Amino acid sequence: MEESQTTEVAEIGLESGSLIKEREAAKANRASRKVTVAILIGIAVYLLLLFAGVVPGAHLAVPEAAQAGHVEPSHGEIQFIPSLWAVLPFVSLLLAIAILPLVPATEYWWHHNRNRFLVAAVLGIVTLIYYGFVHPGGIENHLTHSPPSHAGLDTVAAVFSNAIFSEFIPFIILLFSLYVVSGGINLRGDLPAHPRINCLFIGAGALLASFIGTTGAAMVLIRPLLSTNVERQHKVHTVVFFIFIVCNCGGLLLPIGDPPLFLGYLRGVPFTWTLRLWPYWLAVNVDLLTIYYFWDRVM
Repeated sequence: MEESQTTEVAEIGLESGSLIKEREAAKANRASRKVTVAILIGIAVYLLLLFAGVVPGAHLAVPEAAQAGHVEPSHGEIQFIPSLWAVLPFVSLLLAIAILPLVPATEYWWHHNRNRFLVAAVLGIVTLIYYGFVHPGGIENHLTHSPPSHAGLDTVAAVFSNAIFSEFIPFIILLFSLYVVSGGINLRGDLPAHPRINCLFIGAGALLASFIGTTGAAMVLIRPLLSTNVERQHKVHTVVFFIFIVCNCGGLLLPIGDPPLFLGYLRGVPFTWTLRLWPYWLAVNVDLLTIYYFWDRVM
């Protein structure tokens, strides 16, 4: 008798669990449809404003000397100043990364890699449309070293080639290397979870971030930092400041530290040029560590 009751309870539990999963899946599907429709509507409005001329395109900026006939643009290059609206797809991507995981209606939708790829791909296509219909051309293909592109599909091909072969693939190779090397380093120890110890952890990460990358420094130090503070009740602020300092501000001194600096190095900026920024690196990280130290003492 007891076994049959236990079996019935287990079956009821399984049924309720499956119902909950089905409801969550249905909720995620509804959120997916709403977000997809909202993205498409936003893109459609942007394109309509672009073609209607409401969104300013851009203008050619030729120096006064060239206008007077003294200087001619070399190698067919066109000096071009994009409109401020040209950054709208990039800003939209940053806002999607920051906001969509926090909104209840889009939380489940954003967890799927397919949907994140959809957002990035659609915004990338919008950017290519901008280069195809608004940009006047004059972009050199860094892979083929062909002459500057003409307006239209030639510019789209040059931009896509530069983005994939000259920027994305080298960056992924760097990121993969940092993951492989840093993922094999495991620090162990039993340190007291005091504000001074945490500051030493985070400060060391800020220094390492410029030499093994923000990714590498984060992978090496986040596990011992979490294990050191595992018994503390309030530790979320420690992770937040770790992200501020180690994962962002710490990688300023060398191109290997931050992706924008690495892209600048790929474009010809000297590898050690950013070392001259050490006063700003020091000031920002010292300020953040000071704020964290007093905050951690209170917590």
